[in-house]
Amino acid sequence: MKILDGLTLIGGLCLFLFGMSIMGDALERRAGGKLEGLLGAGRASAGISCPCP
Repeated sequence: MKILDGLTLIGGLCLFLFGMSIMGDALERRAGGKLEGLLGAGRASAGISCPCP
């Protein structure tokens, strides 16, 4: 594997992770309260507690 191939791989991985972070933030802004309530209801029915504030 050449050095340029390795740098390309690292660059692609960085772009992928950056995109996932942006998408996660947008999802959190868009459906934050609703999603939290939905997940909380699912955890409560399963008897799982969350240490999150």
